[in-house]
Amino acid sequence: MFSLFQGRKGRRKSRSRGRASRVQARGASTARGRVQSPPSPSYWESLSPERRLDVIGGVLILAGILIFLGLLSSSPSPLTAGLIRLLAQLFGWGRYFLPLGLIVFGLWLVLRKIERIPPPSPERTVGSLLLFVWTLTLMHSIIAAPEMALTAARDGAGGGYIGSFFERLLWFGLGPLGLLVALLAWLLISLTMIVDMRIHQLFGWVGPLLARLDAFLRKPIRPQPDSALRAPIQGFTPVPGESAAPAATAPLPSAVTDLPVEPAHPGARSVPWVAPQIRDVLDAGSAPTVNEDFIRQRAHLI
Repeated sequence: MFSLFQGRKGRRKSRSRGRASRVQARGASTARGRVQSPPSPSYWESLSPERRLDVIGGVLILAGILIFLGLLSSSPSPLTAGLIRLLAQLFGWGRYFLPLGLIVFGLWLVLRKIERIPPPSPERTVGSLLLFVWTLTLMHSIIAAPEMALTAARDGAGGGYIGSFFERLLWFGLGPLGLLVALLAWLLISLTMIVDMRIHQLFGWVGPLLARLDAFLRKPIRPQPDSALRAPIQGFTPVPGESAAPAATAPLPSAVTDLPVEPAHPGARSVPWVAPQIRDVLDAGSAPTVNEDFIRQRAHLI
Protein backbone atom coordinates (compact mmCIF):
# COMPACT_ATOMS: atom_id res chain seq x y z
CA MET A 1 0.00 0.00 0.00
CA PHE A 2 2.79 2.36 0.90
CA SER A 3 4.52 1.71 -2.38
CA LEU A 4 1.29 2.26 -4.28
CA PHE A 5 0.78 5.56 -2.47
CA GLN A 6 4.34 6.65 -3.23
CA GLY A 7 3.82 5.80 -6.90
CA ARG A 8 0.66 7.86 -7.17
CA LYS A 9 2.34 10.76 -5.39
CA GLY A 10 5.29 10.60 -7.77
CA ARG A 11 3.05 10.59 -10.82
CA ARG A 12 1.18 13.62 -9.49
CA LYS A 13 4.46 15.52 -8.96
CA SER A 14 5.66 14.62 -12.44
CA ARG A 15 2.35 15.82 -13.92
CA SER A 16 2.53 19.13 -12.01
CA ARG A 17 6.12 19.59 -13.13
CA GLY A 18 5.15 18.89 -16.71
CA ARG A 19 2.33 21.39 -16.54
CA ALA A 20 4.67 24.01 -15.00
CA SER A 21 7.30 23.41 -17.67
CA ARG A 22 4.68 23.71 -20.42
CA VAL A 23 3.39 26.98 -18.91
CA GLN A 24 6.92 28.31 -18.68
CA ALA A 25 7.64 27.28 -22.26
CA ARG A 26 4.47 29.01 -23.49
CA GLY A 27 5.39 32.17 -21.55
CA ALA A 28 8.92 32.13 -22.91
CA SER A 29 7.71 31.64 -26.46
CA THR A 30 5.18 34.45 -26.02
CA ALA A 31 7.87 36.76 -24.64
CA ARG A 32 10.23 35.87 -27.49
CA GLY A 33 7.45 36.54 -29.96
CA ARG A 34 6.80 39.94 -28.45
CA VAL A 35 10.47 40.87 -28.52
CA GLN A 36 11.11 39.62 -32.01
CA SER A 37 8.05 41.19 -33.64
CA PRO A 38 9.08 44.77 -34.72
CA PRO A 39 6.66 47.62 -34.06
CA SER A 40 4.79 49.05 -37.01
CA PRO A 41 6.59 52.15 -38.41
CA SER A 42 4.92 55.54 -38.27
CA TYR A 43 4.02 57.60 -41.33
CA TRP A 44 7.13 59.78 -41.04
CA GLU A 45 9.41 56.75 -40.66
CA SER A 46 7.87 55.08 -43.67
CA LEU A 47 8.84 58.01 -45.91
CA SER A 48 12.09 58.02 -47.87
CA PRO A 49 14.68 60.77 -47.23
CA GLU A 50 13.80 62.47 -50.52
CA ARG A 51 10.10 62.49 -49.67
CA ARG A 52 10.84 63.88 -46.22
CA LEU A 53 12.64 66.86 -47.77
CA ASP A 54 9.63 67.47 -50.02
CA VAL A 55 7.28 67.41 -47.03
CA ILE A 56 9.52 69.79 -45.05
CA GLY A 57 9.71 72.17 -48.02
CA GLY A 58 5.94 72.19 -48.43
CA VAL A 59 5.39 72.85 -44.72
CA LEU A 60 7.87 75.75 -44.80
CA ILE A 61 6.16 77.28 -47.84
CA LEU A 62 2.75 76.97 -46.20
CA ALA A 63 4.02 78.50 -42.94
CA GLY A 64 5.62 81.40 -44.82
CA ILE A 65 2.40 82.13 -46.74
CA LEU A 66 0.28 82.03 -43.56
CA ILE A 67 2.65 84.36 -41.70
CA PHE A 68 2.71 86.75 -44.67
CA LEU A 69 -1.08 86.84 -44.83
CA GLY A 70 -1.22 87.41 -41.08
CA LEU A 71 1.11 90.41 -41.41
CA LEU A 72 -1.04 91.89 -44.17
CA SER A 73 -4.33 91.33 -42.37
CA SER A 74 -5.97 94.53 -41.11
CA SER A 75 -8.23 92.77 -38.61
CA PRO A 76 -6.50 89.56 -37.51
CA SER A 77 -8.04 87.04 -35.18
CA PRO A 78 -6.88 86.89 -31.56
CA LEU A 79 -4.75 83.83 -32.33
CA THR A 80 -3.14 85.47 -35.35
CA ALA A 81 -2.61 88.74 -33.48
CA GLY A 82 -0.92 86.92 -30.62
CA LEU A 83 1.33 85.03 -33.04
CA ILE A 84 2.32 88.23 -34.86
CA ARG A 85 3.03 89.92 -31.53
CA LEU A 86 5.25 87.03 -30.49
CA LEU A 87 7.13 87.16 -33.80
CA ALA A 88 7.54 90.92 -33.45
CA GLN A 89 9.11 90.58 -30.02
CA LEU A 90 11.36 87.71 -31.08
CA PHE A 91 12.53 88.98 -34.47
CA GLY A 92 11.58 92.68 -34.48
CA TRP A 93 11.57 94.00 -38.04
CA GLY A 94 12.88 90.61 -39.08
CA ARG A 95 9.31 89.31 -38.93
CA TYR A 96 8.86 90.80 -42.42
CA PHE A 97 11.87 88.85 -43.71
CA LEU A 98 10.86 85.63 -41.95
CA PRO A 99 7.99 84.58 -44.29
CA LEU A 100 10.08 85.41 -47.34
CA GLY A 101 12.96 83.31 -45.99
CA LEU A 102 10.64 80.40 -45.22
CA ILE A 103 9.12 80.47 -48.70
CA VAL A 104 12.52 80.70 -50.41
CA PHE A 105 13.98 77.91 -48.29
CA GLY A 106 10.93 75.72 -48.90
CA LEU A 107 11.17 76.27 -52.65
CA TRP A 108 14.88 75.48 -52.43
CA LEU A 109 14.05 72.10 -50.89
CA VAL A 110 11.26 71.32 -53.34
CA LEU A 111 13.22 72.39 -56.45
CA ARG A 112 16.54 70.96 -55.30
CA LYS A 113 16.79 68.54 -58.25
CA ILE A 114 17.09 71.32 -60.81
CA GLU A 115 20.67 71.52 -62.04
CA ARG A 116 20.97 75.31 -61.86
CA ILE A 117 19.94 75.39 -58.20
CA PRO A 118 22.70 74.43 -55.73
CA PRO A 119 21.79 71.35 -53.70
CA PRO A 120 20.75 71.94 -50.07
CA SER A 121 23.26 70.99 -47.43
CA PRO A 122 23.58 71.42 -43.66
CA GLU A 123 26.39 73.94 -44.22
CA ARG A 124 24.24 76.18 -46.43
CA THR A 125 21.33 75.86 -44.01
CA VAL A 126 23.45 76.93 -41.03
CA GLY A 127 24.92 79.77 -43.10
CA SER A 128 21.44 81.05 -43.98
CA LEU A 129 20.40 81.01 -40.31
CA LEU A 130 23.60 82.83 -39.32
CA LEU A 131 22.95 85.48 -41.97
CA PHE A 132 19.39 85.99 -40.70
CA VAL A 133 20.55 86.37 -37.09
CA TRP A 134 23.33 88.72 -38.28
CA THR A 135 20.68 90.90 -39.95
CA LEU A 136 18.69 91.06 -36.71
CA THR A 137 21.81 92.01 -34.73
CA LEU A 138 22.79 94.68 -37.25
CA MET A 139 19.32 96.27 -37.26
CA HIS A 140 19.18 96.33 -33.47
CA SER A 141 22.69 97.79 -33.24
CA ILE A 142 21.68 100.63 -35.54
CA ILE A 143 18.41 101.69 -33.93
CA ALA A 144 19.02 101.09 -30.21
CA ALA A 145 21.86 101.57 -27.75
CA PRO A 146 22.73 98.59 -25.53
CA GLU A 147 21.00 100.25 -22.57
CA MET A 148 17.72 100.57 -24.53
CA ALA A 149 18.01 97.27 -26.39
CA LEU A 150 15.45 95.39 -24.28
CA THR A 151 12.95 98.25 -24.47
CA ALA A 152 13.18 98.34 -28.27
CA ALA A 153 12.81 94.57 -28.42
CA ARG A 154 9.74 94.69 -26.20
CA ASP A 155 8.18 97.18 -28.63
CA GLY A 156 8.93 94.93 -31.60
CA ALA A 157 11.54 97.23 -33.17
CA GLY A 158 14.99 96.46 -34.53
CA GLY A 159 15.96 92.83 -34.30
CA GLY A 160 13.72 91.85 -31.39
CA TYR A 161 14.96 89.90 -28.41
CA ILE A 162 17.32 87.86 -30.58
CA GLY A 163 19.03 90.93 -32.02
CA SER A 164 19.07 92.56 -28.58
CA PHE A 165 20.76 89.54 -27.01
CA PHE A 166 23.61 89.38 -29.51
CA GLU A 167 24.06 93.16 -29.57
CA ARG A 168 24.43 93.34 -25.80
CA LEU A 169 26.65 90.25 -25.78
CA LEU A 170 29.08 91.68 -28.34
CA TRP A 171 28.94 95.26 -27.05
CA PHE A 172 29.61 94.50 -23.40
CA GLY A 173 32.02 91.70 -24.24
CA LEU A 174 34.10 93.30 -27.02
CA GLY A 175 33.26 97.00 -27.00
CA PRO A 176 32.06 99.19 -29.90
CA LEU A 177 35.07 98.47 -32.14
CA GLY A 178 34.93 94.78 -31.32
CA LEU A 179 31.25 94.78 -32.23
CA LEU A 180 32.03 96.10 -35.72
CA VAL A 181 34.85 93.61 -36.25
CA ALA A 182 32.68 90.73 -35.01
CA LEU A 183 29.82 91.71 -37.31
CA LEU A 184 32.17 91.87 -40.31
CA ALA A 185 33.69 88.47 -39.51
CA TRP A 186 30.20 87.08 -38.90
CA LEU A 187 29.06 88.28 -42.33
CA LEU A 188 32.07 86.77 -44.10
CA ILE A 189 31.60 83.41 -42.40
CA SER A 190 27.90 83.35 -43.29
CA LEU A 191 28.54 84.17 -46.95
CA THR A 192 31.30 81.57 -47.30
CA MET A 193 29.00 78.91 -45.85
CA ILE A 194 26.10 79.87 -48.11
CA VAL A 195 28.06 79.96 -51.37
CA ASP A 196 30.33 77.08 -50.25
CA MET A 197 33.54 78.97 -51.01
CA ARG A 198 36.62 80.07 -49.15
CA ILE A 199 37.24 83.70 -48.35
CA HIS A 200 39.92 84.18 -51.03
CA GLN A 201 37.58 82.56 -53.58
CA LEU A 202 34.71 84.75 -52.47
CA PHE A 203 36.71 87.91 -53.19
CA GLY A 204 38.56 86.55 -56.19
CA TRP A 205 36.96 89.19 -58.41
CA VAL A 206 38.64 92.04 -56.52
CA GLY A 207 42.11 91.33 -57.93
CA PRO A 208 41.13 91.40 -61.64
CA LEU A 209 39.01 94.48 -61.03
CA LEU A 210 41.92 96.36 -59.45
CA ALA A 211 44.21 95.22 -62.27
CA ARG A 212 41.80 96.56 -64.89
CA LEU A 213 41.46 99.83 -63.03
CA ASP A 214 45.24 100.21 -62.78
CA ALA A 215 45.65 99.42 -66.49
CA PHE A 216 42.99 101.99 -67.34
CA LEU A 217 44.73 104.66 -65.27
CA ARG A 218 48.13 103.87 -66.79
CA LYS A 219 46.82 103.80 -70.32
CA PRO A 220 48.44 106.60 -72.40
CA ILE A 221 46.30 109.18 -74.06
CA ARG A 222 45.89 108.44 -77.75
CA PRO A 223 47.06 111.19 -80.16
CA GLN A 224 44.41 112.82 -82.24
CA PRO A 225 43.96 111.31 -85.71
CA ASP A 226 45.04 113.19 -88.80
CA SER A 227 41.44 113.86 -89.71
CA ALA A 228 41.04 115.87 -86.49
CA LEU A 229 44.23 117.83 -87.15
CA ARG A 230 43.16 118.62 -90.68
CA ALA A 231 40.56 121.05 -89.51
CA PRO A 232 39.04 123.36 -92.12
CA ILE A 233 41.12 126.49 -92.56
CA GLN A 234 39.31 129.43 -94.13
CA GLY A 235 36.83 127.06 -95.71
CA PHE A 236 39.45 124.63 -97.11
CA THR A 237 40.68 121.27 -95.74
CA PRO A 238 44.42 120.64 -95.98
CA VAL A 239 45.59 117.74 -98.11
CA PRO A 240 46.86 114.69 -96.08
CA GLY A 241 50.55 115.06 -95.37
CA GLU A 242 50.49 118.84 -95.30
CA SER A 243 50.70 120.88 -92.16
CA ALA A 244 47.47 122.12 -90.68
CA ALA A 245 49.01 125.50 -89.88
CA PRO A 246 48.16 128.08 -92.51
CA ALA A 247 51.13 129.15 -94.52
CA ALA A 248 52.04 132.78 -94.82
CA THR A 249 50.49 134.12 -97.99
CA ALA A 250 52.24 136.67 -100.09
CA PRO A 251 50.37 139.82 -101.05
CA LEU A 252 48.46 139.44 -104.28
CA PRO A 253 49.54 141.55 -107.18
CA SER A 254 47.47 144.54 -108.12
CA ALA A 255 46.24 142.98 -111.33
CA VAL A 256 45.66 139.41 -112.20
CA THR A 257 47.16 140.00 -115.58
CA ASP A 258 50.50 140.77 -113.97
CA LEU A 259 50.90 137.15 -112.82
CA PRO A 260 53.32 135.24 -115.01
CA VAL A 261 52.04 131.99 -116.43
CA GLU A 262 54.51 129.17 -115.92
CA PRO A 263 54.44 126.23 -118.29
CA ALA A 264 53.18 122.93 -116.92
CA HIS A 265 56.25 121.05 -118.19
CA PRO A 266 59.74 122.48 -118.56
CA GLY A 267 60.68 123.00 -122.19
CA ALA A 268 57.08 123.17 -123.38
CA ARG A 269 55.90 126.15 -125.37
CA SER A 270 54.16 128.66 -123.15
CA VAL A 271 50.87 130.10 -124.23
CA PRO A 272 50.12 133.54 -122.78
CA TRP A 273 46.79 133.81 -121.03
CA VAL A 274 44.97 137.03 -120.49
CA ALA A 275 42.13 137.44 -118.04
CA PRO A 276 38.83 138.45 -119.67
CA GLN A 277 37.22 141.78 -118.98
CA ILE A 278 34.54 141.97 -116.28
CA ARG A 279 31.96 143.46 -118.65
CA ASP A 280 32.40 140.45 -120.92
CA VAL A 281 31.92 137.93 -118.10
CA LEU A 282 29.06 139.51 -116.17
CA ASP A 283 25.76 140.61 -117.64
CA ALA A 284 24.58 144.08 -117.00
CA GLY A 285 21.98 144.16 -114.24
CA SER A 286 18.55 145.70 -114.56
CA ALA A 287 16.54 147.39 -111.83
CA PRO A 288 13.40 145.40 -110.87
CA THR A 289 10.08 146.95 -111.68
CA VAL A 290 7.68 147.58 -108.83
CA ASN A 291 4.07 146.59 -109.34
CA GLU A 292 2.05 148.85 -107.05
CA ASP A 293 -1.23 147.03 -107.67
CA PHE A 294 0.26 143.68 -106.71
CA ILE A 295 1.68 145.16 -103.50
CA ARG A 296 -1.72 146.64 -102.53
CA GLN A 297 -3.50 143.32 -103.14
CA ARG A 298 -0.95 141.45 -101.07
CA ALA A 299 -1.23 143.99 -98.21
CA HIS A 300 -5.01 143.77 -98.30
CA LEU A 301 -4.84 139.97 -98.20
CA ILE A 302 -2.47 140.03 -95.25
